[in-house]
Amino acid sequence: MPAVSVIVAVYNSEKYVRACIRSIQRQTLKDIEIIVIDDGSTDRSGGILEKIALSDPRIRLVRQENQGVAAVRNRGVSMATGEYLTFVDGDDLLERHYLENLYKKAQQTDADLVITGLTFAAEDGRVLRRLAPGESENPFIWAMRVSAVCSRLYRTSVWRKLDVQFVPGERGEDMPVSLLTSMLFPRVVLADGAGYDYIQHEGSASHHFRGLREFSLPYQGLLRTFETVRTEGISPERQEYYELFVLRIFCTCFFDLGRGAEKEKLAELTAFIEKVLHDYIPDYASNPHTRLFTADALPFSQKAAVVLLVQLAEHEKLGQAAKLLDRL
Repeated sequence: MPAVSVIVAVYNSEKYVRACIRSIQRQTLKDIEIIVIDDGSTDRSGGILEKIALSDPRIRLVRQENQGVAAVRNRGVSMATGEYLTFVDGDDLLERHYLENLYKKAQQTDADLVITGLTFAAEDGRVLRRLAPGESENPFIWAMRVSAVCSRLYRTSVWRKLDVQFVPGERGEDMPVSLLTSMLFPRVVLADGAGYDYIQHEGSASHHFRGLREFSLPYQGLLRTFETVRTEGISPERQEYYELFVLRIFCTCFFDLGRGAEKEKLAELTAFIEKVLHDYIPDYASNPHTRLFTADALPFSQKAAVVLLVQLAEHEKLGQAAKLLDRL
């Protein structure tokens, strides 16, 4: 059994994929398997990957018709044989000690989930921003600062026990999975550093994410997570963080992704938020973490967004606010 299964999703990444795979091959932790899934690329990505795979027996290359990143990750997890698993996008890079640092932390603490920071970098290598946690920080607060599934190491057996799944056909599919894993994996710890380089370029999905015109928000993924949490139960000490994380996700969906959306899409989003708050976290307004001046290590702008969302929802003003968002 390898220590770590690295699941790499590739789609039309011919400019970046060679550097991505090489950054994984050059990791100081050698006991890994590299599961590379080419999701129907129409550029030269497939040919590049085939050549690289011939030179490294740790690489397991799969080529399939295009199904989207959610299906790719689900397939990668089903193939994983490592004690732990992690995700890498085919246009990102790992710094040399990244996997070793995460795996050592997992071994030292018997962790089921290790969360670390990440680096936002330009295509030319310039560091745009580094987000790195201190090990004394609260892992549940840190998990909601960046809700991507990268920059994390997951115990494979716990992932499968909870039947964690990405829902195909939805954008923002990371958010429900990050919510579920950070709240239900038994032992969650932080590791310092920011060794996952998230490359910012014009082809990134994040550059085409607003407006709700060409994609569906992760409604089914979130409902799946809410039902899993309800079935499995959540520890009392995590309940308030769980509620705060849900509100953070709704802030992203409403204030960020909702800007400029059509009225029908915003009405759908508003109805979803109101139903979830009523059915799953009815005590959200009394949560002490939904205050502007708290000791939580969330950026002030994120705290302010949560406070505003809570006030709008509590006074049944979300619909009115949505009418303003469609003009922005």
